[in-house]
Amino acid sequence: MPTANDPMYYTFTKQLVDVAPCILFPINSTEDYHKLLAKQGLKLVEVYSEGWGPCYSILPTLKRIKIERDPDPAAFQYNVCMAEKIEDLEKHAGLSKPLFLFYRNGKLVDTVEGPNTPAIERAIYANTPVNPEADDIEENPFYLANKKSRPGTTK
Repeated sequence: MPTANDPMYYTFTKQLVDVAPCILFPINSTEDYHKLLAKQGLKLVEVYSEGWGPCYSILPTLKRIKIERDPDPAAFQYNVCMAEKIEDLEKHAGLSKPLFLFYRNGKLVDTVEGPNTPAIERAIYANTPVNPEADDIEENPFYLANKKSRPGTTK
């Protein structure tokens, strides 16, 4: 398994995206993580440790949900983050099992430890909005923080 400092890490990440290009989005920096959470819709963030890598076993379920529901890509998005690369997630570094965090409109709404497919599926169905506009972006703490740091910006 390539580490975050290894040039092979980026090749590994690209291979991951090739496995599930329409549902999987890797996040490689704290800035990108905050930008992701500043958007509307459900964001499923899989947090994995450098030595273990992302969980491939959940991909068939996510693909099936995508096919069955075909939600707006902005309404539900699956992201993978290496804990060691994201400041907010460093406390999860070294875990041997993945941690699935469910964010809606910038707020943590659910958490699943390990590849518990039924629990992940229930959380997706319970928290995915009908469309991304169902969430009020002005209530998103990451959006508001970003807006305050750049005066004069609008929705």
